Amino acid sequence: MALFKIVFSLLLLAAAEECDNSERDEVQLLQAQDKGREIQPDWTKIVDAAKTAVNSGIGKVTTQLSDALDTANTKILAAGTKFNQSVEKFESKANANFTVSQNLSAFKSLIDANVKQFVPSYNTTLKQVTTGLATTKTVMGAMGQKELAEKLEKLEGTVTDNLRALADSTQAMAQDMTQATADNYGDYFATMKKKLQFISSTSASFKSTFESQLEAFSGALLGPLEVALGDKASTQISDLTAKADLVLGNLQQVVGNYSQGLKTIGETVDVKLQNTNSEGFFGKIFHGLFR
Repeated sequence: MALFKIVFSLLLLAAAEECDNSERDEVQLLQAQDKGREIQPDWTKIVDAAKTAVNSGIGKVTTQLSDALDTANTKILAAGTKFNQSVEKFESKANANFTVSQNLSAFKSLIDANVKQFVPSYNTTLKQVTTGLATTKTVMGAMGQKELAEKLEKLEGTVTDNLRALADSTQAMAQDMTQATADNYGDYFATMKKKLQFISSTSASFKSTFESQLEAFSGALLGPLEVALGDKASTQISDLTAKADLVLGNLQQVVGNYSQGLKTIGETVDVKLQNTNSEGFFGKIFHGLFR
């Protein structure tokens, strides 16, 4: 019965959107009584109009979200590549005879260069995904799909809260390190590691929560989408959830490498902070990722 209501509401909405002025006149005539008889509407025409309207609206829901995730993925991987290049540059200029002050200056430059990559990438991702969700939410609202609109609200809140947290904490970490000196570097480095741990855990929880909420949304979307796309509906939903898993997995990996890489490199600033022996500043961690 619930699915019938969804289909029926979509049919009525579609008919209203597709009919031009002359068609509306025809509908009015069909609804009028002729000598006490009620003339039945042309349901074939209404169903055809419904399919056209549905395909132009709800049929594009997964496409809009997929496009937003594609853009986000490009930004995330670009930031990861840039970070790896910065680490290689840092290693190439390293000198065992550098003082703590010289090492700290190079480390600050490394952080600054990459904050300029990661913070904008978080903000751009936020804009792309929330714009896609907002557009989809408008379609759902216009079609009276309250349940779907509410689930989209949760998805939008999760994206906004987590990406803002990642951007703000990354920016704050970089800002804190600008205050460090050779004398107090140990304290600032300890604070930085705590922030990096928060960034990594936020990325992991973001992936888990978003995927759970997307699954709930997709389950509610399947019925209406099947009306528009038929057998293609389940494929589109599967593609969307797979893409979300890929993008958020890449985000988690990039953030994890970024966090662990900064911790490892940060220990080389002051030899007293080093607690591992490695074949390079990042060789064992990155091993060519994002090259």
